[in-house]
Amino acid sequence: MFLDNSLNFSKDINNIFLAYEDNQLVSLINIFIPTRHEAELSAYTHPDYRNMGYFRELLTSATSELKKYKVKRILFTCEAQCLVSKDIIKKLGAKYAFTEYSLAYDFNHTENKILSSMKLSSPTIDDIPTLISLGEDIFDENYEESKSIATKVFNAEDREQFLAEVDGKYIGMCSVRFENNEAMINGLGISPIYQGEGYGKDLVYSILNELIKRNIEKIAIEVDSDNDKAFNLYQKCGFKIETAFEYYKKNL
Repeated sequence: MFLDNSLNFSKDINNIFLAYEDNQLVSLINIFIPTRHEAELSAYTHPDYRNMGYFRELLTSATSELKKYKVKRILFTCEAQCLVSKDIIKKLGAKYAFTEYSLAYDFNHTENKILSSMKLSSPTIDDIPTLISLGEDIFDENYEESKSIATKVFNAEDREQFLAEVDGKYIGMCSVRFENNEAMINGLGISPIYQGEGYGKDLVYSILNELIKRNIEKIAIEVDSDNDKAFNLYQKCGFKIETAFEYYKKNL
């Protein structure tokens, strides 16, 4: 469970809710809230304390906190094979939205050949406007959302951003979150006017080559089931499905 709150749209909002029994932690809810549009909620209850109301009690507190900050929707997440969790989520009135696949890079994949003149660079604070503009173009974010995410990722100690440059123009970007000797690739994309020319594959290979050079032991990336283009690209670049998470949405 990912507990980092550095990308949440507000530092003041509570994103972790805990329940104890005799000083023992028995249940928790964590919320990832990069924008006010929706909150991604994950939860866990110790098997010995399930069906005792702990989750619902925490959910009530979490929902109240989200409403206070005018968050519009909850995305419940659970592993695709966990039938019990899916049943609980459906009983709450949440509807299936999509599946997200966690992919891990197969280091036996040996292609990693960049066909364009693409170069990677680490942005400086002067490049924040470029990151904001790319975020707006690539991920259809509004200015404030893109500014918030770009700034927080830039300042995060466990993350590193990269800009993709071709012929003197910044055409894409991505960020990498590091933990121990593992890396998670996030926010990877190419500006729409440059898509369809092979730059997406070159950006993936550029990042992979950089991480391999740093002796990273595990490289992962996540992709939604409705993003066939990215899903197929990552598989061609050597990524294989590791786990699948289903998302269910409910308006607040």
